[in-house]
Amino acid sequence: MNKLGIIVSVLVFCFSLGCSSNPQFNTKHETHHITVITEPAGAKVIQGHPVGQPSTLLGTSPVVDQPVVIISQVSMKNVNYTLMNDLKRRVGHVMVTISKEGYETYRGALKTTSEKTAEHKITLVPKSEK
Repeated sequence: MNKLGIIVSVLVFCFSLGCSSNPQFNTKHETHHITVITEPAGAKVIQGHPVGQPSTLLGTSPVVDQPVVIISQVSMKNVNYTLMNDLKRRVGHVMVTISKEGYETYRGALKTTSEKTAEHKITLVPKSEK
């Protein structure tokens, strides 16, 4: 099925169930471990918590074997398409913001695993002077 077909199917499904009325979702959480190495080092690494929770400073890179809370499962009913995709994207991932003076801010979802510490190497892009 092509992308347009999937979008139309989801919209029809949401319209028939009334996705905007009485949205419900449940999440299960687990603690995983990550290591974040940046080039250059010395960047602030912040975990964005799911579903409106406050963010947490994980440390200054390199951040090594840091425990993070992730969504391991999600179930949804009557949830709008945007929120549904956002929640599904977060399963098994840690949302991070990485910033350092003089560099573009990195925002992304880093894959985690329950078996071992997930290591991520992020190269920061220098800010362009305008």
